[in-house]
Amino acid sequence: PQVLGNAYQLTNERRLGEHILKPNVRIILMGNREVDRGIANRVPLPLCNRLVHFELTIDVRAFCEYALTQGIPSWLIAFWLFRSELVNTYDPSKPPEKIVATPRTWFKFAKFITSPTMPEEIKTLACMGSVGRGPALEAIGYKEIAMRVPSIKQIVNDPRGTPVPNELSMEYAIAV
Repeated sequence: PQVLGNAYQLTNERRLGEHILKPNVRIILMGNREVDRGIANRVPLPLCNRLVHFELTIDVRAFCEYALTQGIPSWLIAFWLFRSELVNTYDPSKPPEKIVATPRTWFKFAKFITSPTMPEEIKTLACMGSVGRGPALEAIGYKEIAMRVPSIKQIVNDPRGTPVPNELSMEYAIAV
């Protein structure tokens, strides 16, 4: 309630107490939707009426471009592009789950999967605990295949001499 009172003054008068906002300052209010079952406070109608409302959605390509700048392994980014529906598995219409995959939890997954000191059995459990069992195991399986696929550079430089596995999953991975 105290913050909402300040928000009224900021949106109505572009000031807070004696502090007046400069013309280049933009006011942005963000919060969870009530349907997301997170912490959400109702904003009074008079304040809502003074705002422009947007609902943000996940753009997987933009997320992947950002992830590239953050040192996320390229195989994981390729996995997200391949299985984009796993970037965000949260569905407010379904009963709540303890663990859901979201861009935030995938960053935790990346931290765990690339840890040089974490034992493998703990690493797998930590990955499953960050994005859920199914998405984690799919991503780990994808990594195992991706690490065995010859690089595009190898294939281009020596198309006849580069060994190509004859497992269907590996052939598909190379084609992709």
